[in-house]
Amino acid sequence: MKTLKHLVLFILMLSTGILCLGALAACGNPTDDTPPEPIDKDDDSLSQESAPTPAQTMTVFVDAVNGSDDNIGNIVSPLATLNAAKELVRDLHSGDNRTTPVTVYLREGTHFLADTLKLSGKDSYTTYTAYEDEKVTISGGTVITSWSESSGGIWVANAKDIESRDFFVNGVRATRARTDFSPTVIDFTKETVTVSNRELADLEKPRDLEFVLKNYWNLPRICAESAVTNDDGTTTFTMVQPGWNTYYETATLGGAAVNANQFFYAENAYEFLDEPGEWYLDTAAGKIYYMPREGEDMTTADAVLGRLEQLVTLTGGKTSVINEVSFTGLTFSHTTWMQASSDAGLLTIQANFYKRKGTTAATQWSNDNWVTPSAAIEGKHTTDAIFTDNTFCNLGNAALHLSTGTKNARITKNSLYDCAGSGIMLGGFATADHDIIHKDGSNKDTNWYLVSENNLIEDNVIDNIGSVYAGGVGICVGYVRDTAVSHNTLTNLPYTGISFGWGWGCNGQELRDAYYSDENGIFLFSGNEISNNYIYNIMNVLFDGGGIYTLGRNDNTVIEGNYIEKVNNDYGAIYLDDGSVGFTVYDNVIKDAYRNYIYKGDRNHIYDNYTSSGTAKQPDYDLRTPLDPQNPDYTFENNYDWDEDAVEKIRQKAGAR
Repeated sequence: MKTLKHLVLFILMLSTGILCLGALAACGNPTDDTPPEPIDKDDDSLSQESAPTPAQTMTVFVDAVNGSDDNIGNIVSPLATLNAAKELVRDLHSGDNRTTPVTVYLREGTHFLADTLKLSGKDSYTTYTAYEDEKVTISGGTVITSWSESSGGIWVANAKDIESRDFFVNGVRATRARTDFSPTVIDFTKETVTVSNRELADLEKPRDLEFVLKNYWNLPRICAESAVTNDDGTTTFTMVQPGWNTYYETATLGGAAVNANQFFYAENAYEFLDEPGEWYLDTAAGKIYYMPREGEDMTTADAVLGRLEQLVTLTGGKTSVINEVSFTGLTFSHTTWMQASSDAGLLTIQANFYKRKGTTAATQWSNDNWVTPSAAIEGKHTTDAIFTDNTFCNLGNAALHLSTGTKNARITKNSLYDCAGSGIMLGGFATADHDIIHKDGSNKDTNWYLVSENNLIEDNVIDNIGSVYAGGVGICVGYVRDTAVSHNTLTNLPYTGISFGWGWGCNGQELRDAYYSDENGIFLFSGNEISNNYIYNIMNVLFDGGGIYTLGRNDNTVIEGNYIEKVNNDYGAIYLDDGSVGFTVYDNVIKDAYRNYIYKGDRNHIYDNYTSSGTAKQPDYDLRTPLDPQNPDYTFENNYDWDEDAVEKIRQKAGAR
């Protein structure tokens, strides 16, 4: 039986106005390392459904500042929380109204979530949006107040029993206290690491210490368990298990075997707190310490400690797909990701995917032991999901991942910066996502709901992501079909710009007839497009990535019209890595890149691209090992010209509009 307030709302819902939420503090500005001055873009715009208008929909209003969950939820009597709004929307969708669109309007301010907003198929046909032009933030953090000055310019406050790895002051990420040098490792075993640095001796709480290692295209992290200072002044750290043993046994997956030179820096000790903008969380004592930057007044500062890992989850299923859920005009901020603090560590493989706890040397090559990195918004089995005109910033993990069974998603016109991990992730990445349909197609009708298809990632601006976990990728796409990644601007990244495909060719079997293809012989993952993207100043920390990087078979997939400028480390600006099959690459511009192209596999055709002369290395032909040596099929032609007019036309069209 419905409550009186919901009955009243049902009567009033078609005549009410709209609701909003405000923001406590805007995210800090993106990095100042901006690309050359923007130029005019084409006026073409994406044709897509707009958010329902109040006249077409039922409406619910949420005001975090002035609302109450005892209210009826209209514009004059708004709710206070998103979870209350979710329950009210479910009531409105009862009976014959199940598919009637509902718009949840959020008013000016910050919504601090007590728990993750968990949506299911029951929450379909709903739009969450800011009211008019009001500034709305959905936050997974907790405000830290009542600061007092401690000593040496360090301030201290009650951390409210929160475990976190992410702290933001006035919309700017603070840095976990860290060394400004690489530890000098003189010995290591399966249990211990011994260093000679006096700065690492006699730490008050060595259990908090975390070693960050740099392993070519990875930045693994692993904590210490305890420490002892030896008679010779060295310090021996006993490392957490099973994490350290896993790294010791399997480090070859991320480049060279473990060695002393991989230790990049150490972080998270009070003794390292010596630079403005650094912080340290003493979890045991429940205190947070911070050294303010110039101009920051901690008595009035907006200080937020990330607390939740996910802000929103959208979890559908075969018979409970989430249909037509939209998020527009919102800012998502203040998450954390605690994996690196666990006894398994964060032993990254690629693109911040990491090794499952208990992985051994014998099991490390199984994709089933590679775990997908955390994202602030996670979804699966959605149809017609829309994320447009949002801002993702000050996040402790990746921003957005719509995974298995994502259909007809539109991720457009969003701004992403200062995300600790990747920006946008799409599709599934597990072996099960690759092997969805039997070779004979016998389970096609049963399993097609698992396929991710007909999605669009367009007109997004992505800057300075991977700000903590440097393996983060601007746009990371797994197993998909008929999907376009177009007209995005990606700048100032520690690693790869766009990564497309996964699985390293499933151990070299992609060309063989081992997987499902249609009546025309087209592989399941096909018909994709990577076009008209502008990628600038990338590969700033790690190696072995590129502007556009691909893995696995993608029949009839096109890479064209992209402008890739300033790729600072190995390898290719356009990098068709292991198992890459079925790509046609043309009309792209590569300028000031460490290397132009690198490619492997067959049935790839690279032609009529433009490369600035004298600024990049030649392709690595030796790495183009045919998977079918008897019948190689590839093209590499006319890729070293520089036609100013043609290049300028490509530049004019590339990037977010």
